[in-house]
Amino acid sequence: MRNLNSLDFQKTFEVELIKPNLKRVFGDRGLLDLLVYSYNISNDKFKLISLSFGYKNFTHTNLKTLLHTISPCFRNYFIEFFALYLQFISEKQSKNAKYSLQAFLPMKLKENESFFATLYILPEVIDYKIVELHFVLLPLKVYNKEVITITVLKDLKKDYNITRKVKNEIQLEKILTHEQTKIADLLHKGCSSKEISDRLNKKHDNILKYNIRIKDRLSVFFNVKFDTAKEAVNYYKSCF
Repeated sequence: MRNLNSLDFQKTFEVELIKPNLKRVFGDRGLLDLLVYSYNISNDKFKLISLSFGYKNFTHTNLKTLLHTISPCFRNYFIEFFALYLQFISEKQSKNAKYSLQAFLPMKLKENESFFATLYILPEVIDYKIVELHFVLLPLKVYNKEVITITVLKDLKKDYNITRKVKNEIQLEKILTHEQTKIADLLHKGCSSKEISDRLNKKHDNILKYNIRIKDRLSVFFNVKFDTAKEAVNYYKSCF
């Protein structure tokens, strides 16, 4: 079996339409209105299993293009989380505990339109070896600043310890300067601009200018219009 740690997420995988035994893989879960893919680890085949919604661009795709539908601000974070998850399950997967990954993310599934979608990744294990990964994608609604979440599940229930361990190993991209980060942390704690001014011994007008820069930087990074610096900071902290 290929080493899961060495998977190259930027590689283009061949696509092949197939009709597997879906009940064997997904049990009795409903499969209506889902985009379902399968990745075979041994031969690098990324296969489209089921297609709904009329998204014609999804009939011929690969793992790289699927990952690139994730909004750029979250893409690298998800890929790193995914890689750490693969490393974990390659070491911890057992016959008695099934680990899967669930993410709620903005994904560009139509031209010029992003959807808030859930992406569910299920490993298929045979004789304690991960032989395939199954991707279930379900668009929920048009994206509108919903907070993202990525969670490791154990037997379909959130495993808080493993999720926390994976998140703690991810190096977040530095969006704000050191000074902006200090002010953002205080905003997140509920401090007013006047209180921040007093704590940091800075002029109130300067803090207001920092707030504008923080709001603008986070708005550009997330490609979302925030009304206030506090709203932008709270969104950032909630996602990461």
